[in-house]
Amino acid sequence: MKKSIIIISIFTILLAVGIAYNQKIINKMKSSIGENIVSRGSRAENIVDFKKLRFLPPPVQNYFKHVLKDGQPIIRSAKFKQHGKLLTEMKSNKWLLFDADYLAAPDSIGFFWNAKVFMIPFFHIRVLDSYHAGIGSGVIRLFSLWTLNKDTDHLEINSGALHRYLAESVWFPTALLPQSGVRWDSLNSSSAIATLSDHGVTVSLEFRFNKLGEIVTIFSPARWGRFGGVYKQNAWEGHFSDYVLEKGGMRIPRKGEVGWYDGNDLHIVWKGEILEAIYR
Repeated sequence: MKKSIIIISIFTILLAVGIAYNQKIINKMKSSIGENIVSRGSRAENIVDFKKLRFLPPPVQNYFKHVLKDGQPIIRSAKFKQHGKLLTEMKSNKWLLFDADYLAAPDSIGFFWNAKVFMIPFFHIRVLDSYHAGIGSGVIRLFSLWTLNKDTDHLEINSGALHRYLAESVWFPTALLPQSGVRWDSLNSSSAIATLSDHGVTVSLEFRFNKLGEIVTIFSPARWGRFGGVYKQNAWEGHFSDYVLEKGGMRIPRKGEVGWYDGNDLHIVWKGEILEAIYR
């Protein structure tokens, strides 16, 4: 009995120390992205101006006029509560639930994703993904205590993280405006290519629109990803749905999913839902 109490006490102390250390990591990553973001005024005007959209491909113009309001402020930062499920391997059939806090910083092109992934009862891992100042980073921690894997600052992860930022800009759509650094090229009547460059890395995504003007699909023929511990480029696709009206008159999709292609087969590996959105 006494031995059990000692073991439980030691584990409780380790857990408390681990949680404190994990929070220190989270605070550092948040701080690097900047919750109190200083506007890069020379990079983007402060409001949406529909008159400046007339040279964009028609489906892109329709999208912005559907999801934004003329004259609305540019989003400087956004915070989201997410819930969903994910796979740790592309061909796995074991979905794991997660809850996440997501901070996006369009004014400085960055994001921080802090997810608690539930493995089995009373057992979880902490996944911390971020991109800021051209640097992508990923950290996986057991019980939020012990670092299982950490990867940061090389071409593959930096490019992959910037791809993710561009795709997830549908949740903070002023980040997709030309004045926010995105170049749009026409593809056809229902799709266009968006290109974004940051700190020497350039990525492009095909955006596909429905008849309402909503972005329903994003696609890259070659996004960097990690498969079996090795980075390689692979086709990547995401879907967005259930657009809702947010404060200020913006429309964003409540639900999203992304996956990788294996030949002609798309394997969805992540499904998420926005529970709360706060914009600055």
